[in-house]
Amino acid sequence: MFKAASEKDGSSFDAFANIGRVEYMLKRYPEAAEAFRAALAIDGSNGDVQGELGRTYYRQKKFSDAVAAYESCHSAGAGEYSSYYYLGKAYQKTNNATKAIAALKESLKLKPSNYSAQSAIGGIYLGQEKYQLAANAFKAALKID
Repeated sequence: MFKAASEKDGSSFDAFANIGRVEYMLKRYPEAAEAFRAALAIDGSNGDVQGELGRTYYRQKKFSDAVAAYESCHSAGAGEYSSYYYLGKAYQKTNNATKAIAALKESLKLKPSNYSAQSAIGGIYLGQEKYQLAANAFKAALKID
């Protein structure tokens, strides 16, 4: 449906991005991803849509694709605490603990009250059998209101 997206103008970018958002809300993730990719064919530097594509891939359990989209989002200067959180979780799902922890810590910098990110760091350390680091992370999570 969106094959000629690269031939469209900027207003088509908005239309494709909005179609992606609606499809995402309807939980039609493959269609959402297709629309976001069509928008990015028009403006590949749009970090916000890269982030939305990352979230869509994450929901589809396409974690490697989610990592790539979130990294593009952040390289474009976009992103917020939640995009770093999901980047960290996607890295965790692809067995890259070091990058997962780094992304989760970045999420915490942007939102220090992010209990989920702090707890996820503890879970990664626990999985690595780094018990003292896990305990420290879980204790820090308890201090978050």
